[in-house]
Amino acid sequence: MLEVNNITAGYGKMTILENISLRCKDSEIVLIFGPNGAGKTTLMQTIYGFADLLQGDIHYNRVNLAKRSPHDMLSLGIGYIWQRGGFFPSMTVRDNFRMALYSLKDYEVSDKVDKILGFFPRLKQKLGQTAITLSGGEKKMLAVACVLAQDPDLLLVDEISEGLQPTLRDEVIEIISKLVREGNKSVVVVEEPTEKVLQIADRAYCLRDGSIVAEGPAKDFLHRPDLEKLYFGEASEKTSEVSNPPA
Repeated sequence: MLEVNNITAGYGKMTILENISLRCKDSEIVLIFGPNGAGKTTLMQTIYGFADLLQGDIHYNRVNLAKRSPHDMLSLGIGYIWQRGGFFPSMTVRDNFRMALYSLKDYEVSDKVDKILGFFPRLKQKLGQTAITLSGGEKKMLAVACVLAQDPDLLLVDEISEGLQPTLRDEVIEIISKLVREGNKSVVVVEEPTEKVLQIADRAYCLRDGSIVAEGPAKDFLHRPDLEKLYFGEASEKTSEVSNPPA
């Protein structure tokens, strides 16, 4: 279980986040959404150790992440899927998998790749293709697959569907949902609060100006008449549960 408790964070002397708390239980999908500049990526990077934690604490399975570096995260079972990149563009899809699994023997790599390709049938036909020639959706899938090949228990997913057409975006989101349900993974995902995303997520947090302004069961946000105002900062409420949305 991931627990983020009253954190203030940023980069050097620049504070981006203030008094942020959230949790992600085992086998749960937690959605983080909000406008550009809200601090969503900073939150993900703080959890992973790239940003500076100035106050509060972060624990994963009772391990204090504030005392760990990004190099420790995979060994703790935490994987980070970046907003952009996450693969070697000049290498083939097959060689990208080999790089992700460089510490394993060849037969172990083969077994891992076969298992991962079960979730990404599009990539199965592209193993000999150079990654830079893949479509936008296939590149996103490769980035996800390379992290999943390392078998983390918790995935931090930072706007993986950015720039994708709606059909491809939904396909990537559906794959992530399937991984959680079938692979016993937990996911904290930064995404736009589309109907598809809100339907598959368990809990959601709206982040704006470095603070959480609303939280609750994700599906309850589907019924919020003020969701657009909340998202863009015109709603007057501060942090609130939405388990009983306004009629």
